[in-house]
This record gives sequence, C-alpha cells and structure tokens, in this order.
Amino acid sequence: MRRELTVNWHDLQPGRALSRDTVHIWRASLDISKSLINYIEATLSADELAHIAGVRSSPARLRNIAAYGLRRMILAHYMNIDPGELRFSYNAYGKPALASQMTELCFNVSHSADQFILALALDSAIGVDIERIDARFPWQEIVSHWFTPNENTVLQSLPSEFQRNAFYTLWTRKEAYMKACGQGFSLKMNQIDVSFGSDVWGNAINAFKALDGDTTWELHDLEFSSDYAATVAIQNNGWSLYFGQWEDH
Repeated sequence: MRRELTVNWHDLQPGRALSRDTVHIWRASLDISKSLINYIEATLSADELAHIAGVRSSPARLRNIAAYGLRRMILAHYMNIDPGELRFSYNAYGKPALASQMTELCFNVSHSADQFILALALDSAIGVDIERIDARFPWQEIVSHWFTPNENTVLQSLPSEFQRNAFYTLWTRKEAYMKACGQGFSLKMNQIDVSFGSDVWGNAINAFKALDGDTTWELHDLEFSSDYAATVAIQNNGWSLYFGQWEDH
C-alpha cells in the first residue's frame, strides 16, 4: 500500500558526476569487515572517536564506526582526497557540513540497525532519514505528542494492519525535512504536517511547503525494503535522483 519511489540501487556508480539538478543517494551495510573497521578508525577525528567511545554496546559501537567511515569514504570519493583529510563543521543544532574544502557539496546521513544511507546535492539543503520498522515499538503512545491532529486522524482512519507502516512513513518524512532545515528537533514536529491530505502515502514525490510558508521542498519516499522506511527531503524542486549501493572500495 505504500507508494514509494521505485529505486534501482545499482543505477549510480562511483565516478558519476554530481550536477546542480541531481541528487545522489547511496546505501550501504554497516556490517563491514574487521580490516575495514581498522582502516576507518585511523581516519576518524577526535570528536568522532569520542562519540564512539560513549557507545556502550559493542555491536552499536562498530556500526557507529562504520557509519562515520562510510560518510568519510563517500564524501572523499567526490572530493578526490583521502578520507582522513576531511574536516567537518557543525551548526548550532549539530548538523554537519564540510568545513571550507568544498562548501557547495551538501550532504546528510542516516542509519538504522544495519543500514546506512547518505544523500548529496550541490548548493541545496538536503536531509535524509531511514528507520527500521520495529513491530515491538509502541508508536500509538507518541503520535498524539509528535504528530499533527490531521496526521493522527489520517492514521486512525487506516486499517489497523497498515497503521504501523504509515506511522514510520510519516516519521521519516518529518525527520528528513527537519534535518534538511538544519534545526532538527528544535522545530515543533507536531506542527509539520506531511500527510498530504487524507492519503498518507499520496504520491511517491510530494511538493511540500515549509513552515515559513515560502520555501518549497521535495519529499521522496524511497523504496528500500519491506522492514524499513526512508525519505529524502531536498530544497526546491525539479530534481533527478540517482541511487547506488556502496561496496567496500
């Protein structure tokens, strides 16, 4: 019942140029080889290593290392430099950006369970979110606080067997937009309506007017797998999207 953008995850190959009307989206597994983990750790900055050190679970810690490393490797590929040379800056809300080296290259990252996704565009705000659909998560307990009244109404109108997936679809849309804005959860999530009328799934590509009533965004629900929901949000419209599966390089 979800209407997602049909994705060929082998459409994008390393070396394809990123132009000003295109978005590149890469996915990868966070379960990577020990040798690659060792290589990645040597490229990470002090703040990245400090964040990893604070993660108690060993599997989660390894996946955080992988996520930081994949971010560096993919961005370094576009910039044709060594991953360890990358420097990041962070805005007041914690959104990362490349520091001085190539400021026109905008990116955003998300990961959930063992899956990683990174989206890139030139000179345009971009956000991405992926969430594993957890059958045990009590989503009904939080929708009244985080969702708009209209979104709550739409969810409750759906057959019960579709409500959980609809919740995750709405959630990833919200997070992708909030991350693209660069303000994260400082924005009021329950004032951002991404249900697009009475059909929560709507079209795979949706034009969305921002809270300021002026800026237009595209929200793309991405075909990932049956147990994940994913959305990318890009400022303005008219984008062509390309997708790739990042392998160990």
